[in-house]
Amino acid sequence: MINLIDTKLFKLMHDSTASKKELQKEFQYFFDDLTSCYSSRNELCKAWKECQRAFVMLNLLESTIKASTPCKRWKEHRFHFITPLRQFLKFEMKVIKYLFENDEYIVSKQIQGKYQWTGKKTDLIELAYALHENQTINHGNIPIEKFIEDFGAFFGVNITNSSRMFFNIKQRKTESRTTFLDTLAKMLNKRMIKDDEK
Repeated sequence: MINLIDTKLFKLMHDSTASKKELQKEFQYFFDDLTSCYSSRNELCKAWKECQRAFVMLNLLESTIKASTPCKRWKEHRFHFITPLRQFLKFEMKVIKYLFENDEYIVSKQIQGKYQWTGKKTDLIELAYALHENQTINHGNIPIEKFIEDFGAFFGVNITNSSRMFFNIKQRKTESRTTFLDTLAKMLNKRMIKDDEK
């Protein structure tokens, strides 16, 4: 479950200068990311609480907009996104409730892929941090620890406390601390040069 309050959409909703076009774009991203696969009852509980937090934020925002634009509320385009957001959240909460009551969720073993990571665990973490920092996964709207845990599970690697391992990566005394990413770039460029020579 993404951290709803920290999504770009919610941040734009609290920005009176945000354009309608920006809101529509992020609204679509939000809709695409809202529904997740839950791998445990604990995740379902966290998702439920996250939806509740989002509801509270929407109610507060609605009150703020009403107070600041009592006569021209219909001109405030942020106001028109509140109702559909509530509807999406209500639907998601119904899904979460059903899954919780019927004990239906994806067991962690099911998210494991058919591929095995044969490199060093620190290399995998370096790659995962780069992907997260580049916002290529869920637009960056996912807790880094959770992402790395699932990323590792896909390759059959159990990763806990990835932040500690990332700290060790940052402490490298080499000229470049991104040794694995640098190696990947060099090898790929070498491959392309080799293909060009054929």
